[in-house]
Amino acid sequence: MASVGTDDDLDFVPGRDTVTYRLGALPAGAVVHVELLYQSLSPAIVDAIDRARTPAGTRFVDLARTVPLTPVAIARAELAL
Repeated sequence: MASVGTDDDLDFVPGRDTVTYRLGALPAGAVVHVELLYQSLSPAIVDAIDRARTPAGTRFVDLARTVPLTPVAIARAELAL
């Protein structure tokens, strides 16, 4: 298993990454809410496996599509400015 989409992320290592967001001017008292979402399997990956049309792939796709492939919030934080 490998990480996807991290080739240009110079500080990424499996299990840890740093993400920086720069926000424009915010009004006094603004509250910033953040969530860290995890998704074990993306719909795009399931679709790609489905296009391969192999027996094992078809079985996997059938199983994967029996449950919603929605991200799950694994951490939340908020900061009042």
